[in-house]
Amino acid sequence: DGLLSFEGLSVDRSGTGFAIQFEATVGTTGSNTLLNVTRSFDIDFGLPYRLSIQAETNPEGAVPGSTLVQQPVILVQDVLGNTVSDQSGVVLVTAQLLEGGVPSAKA
Repeated sequence: DGLLSFEGLSVDRSGTGFAIQFEATVGTTGSNTLLNVTRSFDIDFGLPYRLSIQAETNPEGAVPGSTLVQQPVILVQDVLGNTVSDQSGVVLVTAQLLEGGVPSAKA
């Protein structure tokens, strides 16, 4: 009947200006190609799922009583690792100093 349907199409990241191109080759020699492209669409990020430390901003240069030379940058990410640019639902983020992997009594 000329109808093709798809199930399970997905995109694994957020972004803008996505489109899907469909292509069919018809004819016994495959010499006729049919193309069609969807309208442009955007994919929004998911809900906040985890905090991630941006690798190049790990704290370093620590001197007691002074601020860290390199301050960490924390990213709020969805389940697929997309940075959630709207953190309106994030109420509070706290930091705790750990010594040897456990909370410090001095922090």
